[in-house]
Amino acid sequence: MKRSADNLLSRYIFPFILMLLFAAPAFAEQPPERIRVVPGGAALVLEGKVARGGDIVYIFSAAAGLTFIGRITSKANKAGFAVTGAEGRALPEEEFDFNQHLTGTLEKAGDYRIAVSTFETEPIPYKLTVRVHR
Repeated sequence: MKRSADNLLSRYIFPFILMLLFAAPAFAEQPPERIRVVPGGAALVLEGKVARGGDIVYIFSAAAGLTFIGRITSKANKAGFAVTGAEGRALPEEEFDFNQHLTGTLEKAGDYRIAVSTFETEPIPYKLTVRVHR
């Protein structure tokens, strides 16, 4: 019995563990990028590529009561975004975690998180445009 357990470990389990260890960085979320969105200023355009399991995250600070406007474009609308506050709560107007466009109220002062994602395994190029105004 011991020999068959050793055989199972060496033939299947160890290679599987090694595969997971080396594949993990490809699916790891990148560290957040801090951006500066000026209330009433020009729109900020962010471009990149996103694949499933590798959300692209942007962090920005805003005062309470401002309005956030965001729009994402990508091939065949395969990328989307979500906006959450410091407590992880979505904007009150946000109905989905995969928005193509969103206008919402920033209820509290502090940091907000924009997470760009896709369900596709291949990297999807996107262009995210964000504005904040009173």
